[in-house]
Amino acid sequence: MTLLAPLSLLTAAALVVRLGQLGWVVGEVGPAASPALAHFVRQKTVLVTASISAASSRPERLDASATTPRVEVKPSTARGRPTGPGLQATARRLEAAESRRAARLLARKHPLLHGVLLPLTHRLGRASRTGKTIHSS
Repeated sequence: MTLLAPLSLLTAAALVVRLGQLGWVVGEVGPAASPALAHFVRQKTVLVTASISAASSRPERLDASATTPRVEVKPSTARGRPTGPGLQATARRLEAAESRRAARLLARKHPLLHGVLLPLTHRLGRASRTGKTIHSS
């Protein structure tokens, strides 16, 4: 048991080094496409606010559909507290190649969460109700 903590630390350090060797960048994907997006490049989480219509036929399920593709995106803490000014945008569901590219960019920015945990959870849970990841732009 006393060997477990140092071994875990050593394993974590080795993983960080290996991810660096593979070119994975934790926290930044690349330069912003426009000056308005510059403050989102290193941002870990964002708050997206949209107008939706929601209906529930069962307490455990909520069916929601966007009534407008207009959204506001703000940098935020992991708990959803805005930390900066918002940006008005138009959201749309990504399909095929665009969705795969978004998945790669998210995995590059968040290697553990989007590169390992989310895909594994969806793969293991496909037979049940987890579905698949849907990417929006």
